[in-house]
Amino acid sequence: MNFQVSEKGVGIGKRVFEYSDLEGFHVREREHSLDEIILKKKAVINPFVRIPVDADTREKIEKVFDKKLKRIEYEDSFLDAVSEWFGL
Repeated sequence: MNFQVSEKGVGIGKRVFEYSDLEGFHVREREHSLDEIILKKKAVINPFVRIPVDADTREKIEKVFDKKLKRIEYEDSFLDAVSEWFGL
């Protein structure tokens, strides 16, 4: 996944999510696959954006996000569990 983090927000592909449009972030560390940064948008429909990252990248992003966003709690959904089960 092509993404970049800047002073204005997060760019994922051609989409840009400004920090003012985000409620917060959650870090999901995973043992046998890439970690995830989960962003929560200020939206009712499909509010979560997941970014798979390696551990080194995750640490760098966390340092930036800690200055710009609040940390949120995130509970895995049924779809998350099914995806994890199938290794997606």
